[in-house]
Amino acid sequence: MEMALLLTTTGISEKAAQVYLAALQAGPTTMTDLARITTLKRPSVYLLIDALLGRGLITTEKRGKKTFYRAEHPQRILQTIRARTREMERVIPELEAMYYDPRGRPRVTVSEGIDAILAVYEDMYAAMGRKGEILFFTDIASLDANLPDAIDGLIERIKTLPRSYRLRELNLESPQTYDYIRKLEKVKGKHHLFRVLDPALYPYENTDTLIFENKTVLFSFKKEIFTVVIESQQIADTHRAMFSAAWMAGKEVG
Repeated sequence: MEMALLLTTTGISEKAAQVYLAALQAGPTTMTDLARITTLKRPSVYLLIDALLGRGLITTEKRGKKTFYRAEHPQRILQTIRARTREMERVIPELEAMYYDPRGRPRVTVSEGIDAILAVYEDMYAAMGRKGEILFFTDIASLDANLPDAIDGLIERIKTLPRSYRLRELNLESPQTYDYIRKLEKVKGKHHLFRVLDPALYPYENTDTLIFENKTVLFSFKKEIFTVVIESQQIADTHRAMFSAAWMAGKEVG
């Protein structure tokens, strides 16, 4: 029984381990004999053998009309454990990124494509319906050149939001920026404020930075479009301080 419990670490059940051990000791044997040796019911043994076959721990051989089941060499178990370990090693970095660390370790997610940007925008729209201020470093000219639909989508969604949302945008100065601001003036809330920055002093073209709640989001849309989401209150607060300093240097609009 102790050996059967140990074998469960390979991912099989204790009863499946009993069937494997019985086949290991008996050599090629029938399902009826395995049921007798393990004192398990035949239908149960049938299901357990099927599970063991799926894991490569038992093989079958035909002798006339009868089917015999033979346990694979115990080294096969070690190979299975090593394979499962390799699989886990491949996914550990993703699991670590998902891990919530109460000590404040940031959670970082990197995604590619337009869908990732739109998903973050949806999170931002939801946050705009709650308390808290949204801060946005934006390069409207580059955004318009690479993702023109994103700007139109933003304007349309803002029309549907409660007027109480709070959003400040720092935009690189450009004709596209002023056109964007003119369009928003008709639909934005009173706490949606703009300032523009000199691109020569703040050369962050082809990237946007969004700060809301405990998230700092970095967008890149020059060649390969990707999004980096950092979930950390400390990092978000640091970027808020940087935004406030840049806000003081920005030129008021509207």
